[in-house]
Amino acid sequence: MDAVRRQLRDHADGLVRTLARVGIELEYDHAGVAAVDRYIEANRALWSADDCDRMALAIGAFVGECMVAVYGGQWREDAERGPGVHLPAADITAFPLTKAGKHIRGDHSDSVASFFDVAGAIIAKGGIDRM
Repeated sequence: MDAVRRQLRDHADGLVRTLARVGIELEYDHAGVAAVDRYIEANRALWSADDCDRMALAIGAFVGECMVAVYGGQWREDAERGPGVHLPAADITAFPLTKAGKHIRGDHSDSVASFFDVAGAIIAKGGIDRM
């Protein structure tokens, strides 16, 4: 998973550099996820199918890296679902690349910001079974 984690971090860092060129400064935190969420809403209608695929990877990697930084998560490979972020405090694995793709191709009900917030709420409650 180390090589995959490095690739995901590279994609996330690439997004940070790209958005900085258009005046959007990102940190690996809640505010960064919120900024990316707004960026998706403002731009997804303009993206081609290929753009959507590239953006889902970059944005999903960024959201995942935010989960690692903020929630103490760890990237893990799932044989069926691909890379996910295991959140030990809640004993769940979240799949930010999947969520980013859904948000980009769907509607705001699949928001990466709400996904990030729900993960934090689950951790705060001590697990999904305590929600």
